[in-house]
Amino acid sequence: MFHVVTSCALHKMFWNSFSIHWPSSLQCDDYWVWFELLLRNCSIYTCRVIVGVIWAIWTSQFDELGKRLPAKFSPSTEKWSPPTDPYVKVNFGAAFKEHGRQSRSGFVIRDMDGQIVGSGMVINPHIPDAFLAEALACV
Repeated sequence: MFHVVTSCALHKMFWNSFSIHWPSSLQCDDYWVWFELLLRNCSIYTCRVIVGVIWAIWTSQFDELGKRLPAKFSPSTEKWSPPTDPYVKVNFGAAFKEHGRQSRSGFVIRDMDGQIVGSGMVINPHIPDAFLAEALACV
């Protein structure tokens, strides 16, 4: 995954389109060390874009697994409102499966016209409760 996120030529073009370049001070071989350094050294906007894209890349690789986990949801009465230009809005949520100790986290990124510009989901194993499932959804 580390190679895909930082070194793959196709993904480098993608990152460049968002004007995101990896600082040379963040070069390391351990993915989790790199990720922690990234979150500590980049702007909030850059971190949000990077986390969303990493999530989308990872989930695209495991889409079939996600189709087998039933989703639980609660209908909402809140009305969604679009962000103002030039911002995007990220909505996220989670479903928790107590018996399997798993959760599914998902997100949708929309622009000022309400058009989807990104989305993704991830399966989280070894989740003890719904609180942690929701906490992971916002990361």
